[in-house]
Amino acid sequence: MRKIVSLLTFLLLFTVVGRSQGKISGTVKDQNGDIFPFATINVKGTKVSVAADANANFSIPAKIGDVLVISAVGAQTTEVTVSSTSVSVVLTRTSGSISDVVVTTAAGTKATKREQGFASTVVSAKSLTEAKPTVIASALAGKAAGVQVMSTGGGVNPNFRIIIRGQRSLTGNNQPLLILDGNPVNYDLLTNISPEDIDNINVLNGPAAVALYGSQASNGALVVTTKRPSAGTQQVHVAETTTFETVAFYPKIQTQYGSGGSGYGTDQNGQPYYSPLENESYGPKFDGTTRDLGNPLENGDQLTAPYQFFNDRNKFWQTGLTDQTDLSLSSADDRSSFYASGQYLNTKGTLLGDKFTRASFRLNGSRKVGSKVSF
Repeated sequence: MRKIVSLLTFLLLFTVVGRSQGKISGTVKDQNGDIFPFATINVKGTKVSVAADANANFSIPAKIGDVLVISAVGAQTTEVTVSSTSVSVVLTRTSGSISDVVVTTAAGTKATKREQGFASTVVSAKSLTEAKPTVIASALAGKAAGVQVMSTGGGVNPNFRIIIRGQRSLTGNNQPLLILDGNPVNYDLLTNISPEDIDNINVLNGPAAVALYGSQASNGALVVTTKRPSAGTQQVHVAETTTFETVAFYPKIQTQYGSGGSGYGTDQNGQPYYSPLENESYGPKFDGTTRDLGNPLENGDQLTAPYQFFNDRNKFWQTGLTDQTDLSLSSADDRSSFYASGQYLNTKGTLLGDKFTRASFRLNGSRKVGSKVSF
């Protein structure tokens, strides 16, 4: 009887736990009581997230006691502790949230999104360095609408070609102008500067956006802004990244028959004659015996080899290794700032002999003299 009571108690507790870990549903509204559609709801401390529908309703796997983090564009992020299976969330709309975003445009001028009057896309440093890329160009791929990043060579140090909004000329250069901290630079920068030094990249793709640069920016512009410390901060940053790379798969080939082709008559024994010089895989079946390898040499010597499958072709590849070390020091006050960074990159590709090493160092600083002069 005692065992039965214990079993019933366990089943009851299991049922309560199972129910408490079900779905939590709710509705998102603003401070005026209007629905707030497409808000993002996340269970704090986890990767569980859902989006509210067009009617601002949502349902998320959570349990009583969890904290829901609700965020949306144009609203303050709100946290709600789940006390029942149905919750009501109120988001406070913020005014001017879009216009408060300041971006760097042509000639280093700064403007808010509302003041721009043209389309642009800002790619943040976090988005660029999420996967720890070794070059900026590869980090930019897929980060901005209308930007095509193409590798023009293989290996561990390829060149890149970037196009914004398609081809504009059949004979000329279609790449956008590259601007680094207000100065036009060549595309060698894309493989020389460390991605860890980039604060953001602003993609200017319209004629109005790059009018200050004239005809040289007819294909758009990439405005690269490097990191600078904020006033009153001192920071040391050290990062070490190691990446391994292997060939994902090999072509499927048969391993039972040798090279050559049939259909060239019969030999003196009446057997089908196989031409070993044909670039086909329909020769005789492998038997492990020693056979002639190709035609005789000029001096009459004949190379021989075991007639069996040769698997060493897969040894052509190796495990690639990328070792990247980043270090930066920064300090700033109300009158001056200092930023120094260094990177050492040593990478070995999957192809034998494909190696690349890069050591880079960057230093910038600023100093205010008086109220109107700065260096």
